[in-house]
Amino acid sequence: MPHVLIAGIVASKPKSDPFPTTGRPHAEVGILVDGADGTVYRIIGYGSQVVEEIEVLEPGDAVSIQGNLQLEMGPPAMAAAC
Repeated sequence: MPHVLIAGIVASKPKSDPFPTTGRPHAEVGILVDGADGTVYRIIGYGSQVVEEIEVLEPGDAVSIQGNLQLEMGPPAMAAAC
């Protein structure tokens, strides 16, 4: 699995909830990347320490995040827009 580094601006307030089936904590945040024509990447982090770090982010904060890359395609309508 590739390891990536994404740097950009927090585009939306982070959301966090435990998974309903397992109770495993996770958080997600949208990152707007410069030069990506307005593309916002949805970053999902797992584990209580990572969730705490993501929850303190505010829209407009500069951020860099590194970790393992896992790609998932959305519905066909979303894939066509990419």
